Amino acid sequence: MMKRLTITIASVALVLLGCWALPSLFERFTAGNAAVQTLDDAEAFTSPGGGAGKASDEAQGLEIKRQQLAEKEAAFNAKERELNALSARMDQRIKEINAAKAELQKASAEKKKEQDERFTKILKVYNALKPDEAAGLINKLDQKLAIAMLNHMNQRTAVKLIPYLNQPSVLKWTRENLLGR
Repeated sequence: MMKRLTITIASVALVLLGCWALPSLFERFTAGNAAVQTLDDAEAFTSPGGGAGKASDEAQGLEIKRQQLAEKEAAFNAKERELNALSARMDQRIKEINAAKAELQKASAEKKKEQDERFTKILKVYNALKPDEAAGLINKLDQKLAIAMLNHMNQRTAVKLIPYLNQPSVLKWTRENLLGR
């Protein structure tokens, strides 16, 4: 760690020294070599491999970068079109799913309504029977179904049926109603 810190401090010192000494060195170099620089500039424009070649290399480099950017842009645009197409398909699929969900809910509501109507008709039949006959039939039903029927019957009919019903079913029905289930 200490060695790395020493190297870092030395590097910073050299950079600072270079920044301070560089302008004066540059002035001496340019003043002494002004004639050589002019000659080099003249040769660069006249010789085929000189400055014109350097400018040509830069132009080629820029052209290559421009082509690369154009390729990347084309690839980006293709991906963007692909994503837009996928988004459109997803939106269409979501609409189809929502439509199917709405149909399913409608069918479920119709089925429930139909079941409720049948249940109401059966309750009317049981309400029309004599209490001992209705209780005899209810006792033969599943306990959950018997409790559901008692819950949907009017109070007057249920009171008449209780003496004839299976006592465990009546007690369970009472507990459920008292506990609010």
